[in-house]
Amino acid sequence: SALAGMGRTILPLALAEAAIARGSLTALTAPEPATRAYWLLAPPPQWRSKKVRSLVGFLSS
Repeated sequence: SALAGMGRTILPLALAEAAIARGSLTALTAPEPATRAYWLLAPPPQWRSKKVRSLVGFLSS
């Protein structure tokens, strides 16, 4: 959504640096060390499953 101009996002630098380099994204602040060491990715239908919601809840607390 940030690439579409629909707001801000927080991304790992490894995912954002190419878009920043080509001008698709603008870095609003300097990079900061990550406070969390995981990123959870899943196809949209899996986000509705009980086990994935449970995992997200556990990781978010």
